[in-house]
Amino acid sequence: MQAHQAAIGLDDRVAAVAYLATVLDQSDALPGFAPDPATLSETAERAARDGVLDGATAVRAWRRGPDRVLPWSVPRGGGAAELHGPAARAMRAWVADLLPLPAGLHTDLAALAAASGADAPDRPDVRVLGTPVRFAELRRDSYLVAADDDPVQPWTGGFRTAQRLGGGCRLVLAPGDQAGALIAPPSVATGFRAAPCSTGDGVAQRWRAGAAAVEGSWWDDLAGWLVERSGALRDAPPPSWADVACPRSSPPPGPTWASPPRCEGRSGIVTPGALRHPTARPRRLGSATMTTSSSRPVGGAGLEEHDVLVGGRALRVVRRPASGPGARRTPLLLCNGIGAATDVLDPLVAALPADLDVIRFDPPGIGGSAAPRMPYHLTWMAHRLGQVLTKLGVREADVLGFSWGGMLAQQLAISRRRRVRKLVLAATGPGALMIPASPRVMAVMTSPKRHQDPTYVDAVAARIYGGTLRDHPERAAEALGAGARRGPMRGYYYQLMALSGWTSLPLLPAITADTLIIAGDDDPIVPRGNATMLHRGIRRSRISRYPGGHLELLLDPEPFAAQIDAFLRS
Repeated sequence: MQAHQAAIGLDDRVAAVAYLATVLDQSDALPGFAPDPATLSETAERAARDGVLDGATAVRAWRRGPDRVLPWSVPRGGGAAELHGPAARAMRAWVADLLPLPAGLHTDLAALAAASGADAPDRPDVRVLGTPVRFAELRRDSYLVAADDDPVQPWTGGFRTAQRLGGGCRLVLAPGDQAGALIAPPSVATGFRAAPCSTGDGVAQRWRAGAAAVEGSWWDDLAGWLVERSGALRDAPPPSWADVACPRSSPPPGPTWASPPRCEGRSGIVTPGALRHPTARPRRLGSATMTTSSSRPVGGAGLEEHDVLVGGRALRVVRRPASGPGARRTPLLLCNGIGAATDVLDPLVAALPADLDVIRFDPPGIGGSAAPRMPYHLTWMAHRLGQVLTKLGVREADVLGFSWGGMLAQQLAISRRRRVRKLVLAATGPGALMIPASPRVMAVMTSPKRHQDPTYVDAVAARIYGGTLRDHPERAAEALGAGARRGPMRGYYYQLMALSGWTSLPLLPAITADTLIIAGDDDPIVPRGNATMLHRGIRRSRISRYPGGHLELLLDPEPFAAQIDAFLRS
């Protein structure tokens, strides 16, 4: 990149460069690491055809070269030389590195790898981004780190690399193999050798004899070296509205890595309206953005509402920050059922203890969330939900999924395992391969009418929800919020389409979170056998059955809240 910037007149963009275990001269490399022209041509053609070079394909092509690189042995001079100890481990690690490379990057790296020898800097075929690489023309100061005991690329190769670079140069020889030399924190580092690259008149052993022994970690040495080349100090930019709202000089009360610091009783990103410019627009952060005017009180006391841009559409998120004394707990993310806004979970949220930070949202096209441009899949929704947690400052959460939301929670626990500490699955199943509901129930589920017409839901509640609603179907409209805060009809149909072809059944063993499965004995939508399927697939799971139907969690939330809280605390 330096050579390319120098060629296009942008070399002033770089003040100094540090090279870690960088070897341009591979004449001392472990036999078999220098690829032959046929191997380079084959892999380059494959990369150009596919647009990317798969790591496994590269290894197979490399092994077919004359040196036949193998994980455990390298033929040398017609006979097999077995590798042992660090060399064998390094070789196995190299062969196991299956990182895919873009075609252009692979072509440039392969050319650099093949250009070993004194003529490499002047070869016209050694190019990066189409620019010839002439190392002697790189005039910026360089800091090179080489590993003293690297069985793959001996430190002498790093020394010869340093001789090719223009500008000032400092070479550091760190003890250990490549990994041990580079990972040398000050708390455990024992020392290193360092000297200007010109020491020793171009002879590696003379340089080593003349290098000074330095105690501590070379990371500290590099920091001082960079400070000397970092230019003059400049005034810090004026404080932003966020700095004024949450001064950095005052530490936040009791933050944890799972929850963001809080300021003046607010959670997430602090957005005081008095500090916001009237024409301020949302700031894009990747593909998920939180608007600067998103935090606002809603509904009951202590609730906050956020608008988070996901895939170009605003997603309504409601958060009840934790309150009261004591250590902060892991936030709880609620994933709601199909067709209903997150407000239907208000009774459950009210029943959960106040020291629990509760986050919930309206799916795209439902409630206060904007309708998506096109249908989406459950895997996409799980990915976007992970982005929402990131924008809220939540690194890890407990997740509760109810009905349709239970399937989303499973996908989140599968594809974002490190983000899910504990999982609660209520009245849900494994998707397309679940034990299905009866055709009469399925026919009602294909329409969002029950969420829009209180009279209609009264007529079908006993048949499709069971439990308490068999005797009191009039309670269904209130529990579902029928007729209140609904989005366009296509939001419901998009939720149905999100489940097309989706099933968690073969992937249930991938769920590593402790899981509580809550299932009713009289649930026409999700027959009780589905809970057994989930329990058998998820290793660290338990089942809790209750005498009731599909909506008992909303109709009588207190006992469920107590059970969920006990599980999350355990």
